[in-house]
Amino acid sequence: MSNNNTGANLGFEDKLWMAADKLCGTMDSAEYKHVVLGLIFLKYISDSFLEKYEALQAEEFADPEDRDEYLTDNVFWVPTEARWHFLQGKAKTRKALGNTRKPPRFVNQKRFLDFSGQPQIVEQRNQVEIKSESDAVYVDAENTLYFKDVAKIKLFVPGIEILHRKATQEEVDDFLGRDFITLESYEAASVCVLNRKRIADIGKKIHNLTSEKMIHLIDYAKEQSGIELTEDGTFKISYEIDLKNLLFAMDQRYYYADVYEENRVANSVRIVS
Repeated sequence: MSNNNTGANLGFEDKLWMAADKLCGTMDSAEYKHVVLGLIFLKYISDSFLEKYEALQAEEFADPEDRDEYLTDNVFWVPTEARWHFLQGKAKTRKALGNTRKPPRFVNQKRFLDFSGQPQIVEQRNQVEIKSESDAVYVDAENTLYFKDVAKIKLFVPGIEILHRKATQEEVDDFLGRDFITLESYEAASVCVLNRKRIADIGKKIHNLTSEKMIHLIDYAKEQSGIELTEDGTFKISYEIDLKNLLFAMDQRYYYADVYEENRVANSVRIVS
């Protein structure tokens, strides 16, 4: 790849990454994965961060710039300078993305991109058409790849869509309709994205619990969550923070540090053997 000390011109990189998306439909997936598989997860990190950031903006008492909020749901923290919207802003001034000259198109020619050494176009394989807009760019000055479109990820990474899956409306209705929950001035349809993900996670955990363990878990939540109870002893859910605290409690994230005599909540859960 060409090198530029200022990081303003990408040389071959812009053509290289713009071609990656087109290659998906023109070559065997076993070959294609070597081109972009390592890039997919970086795009997933970017999308996950943005989704949570926007949800935190809408969530009462939440700070979208608080790293701990992201650790809570195992979402990578992305610095301001690495966020996609920031990069787009720099692109408009050509400070990061470099020359916006439209690259050439290879039409009706059987060629493919060879990544075994120096990237080059080689005859005798499937047609490659290089688009005028890139789905991924490499910023030389930052040694960082940024990604925009991951719509075709499931073609060669089956099952990735279930990572941090959001609960469906039916699953949300089912959870909030349980007999230990009472909604007051709060509707199931208004549950934020973060709590939908937490409902999906906790739903899998409590699905096979025995009645005895479920009762024990609810008692634990009543003791630890700090959520107001109704006269009937059910959890009173009026705000997103109430639901968040309940879901944390049902994940048993609250604990007492006896040496320091402090009640604490774990931001994330990691199972150890």
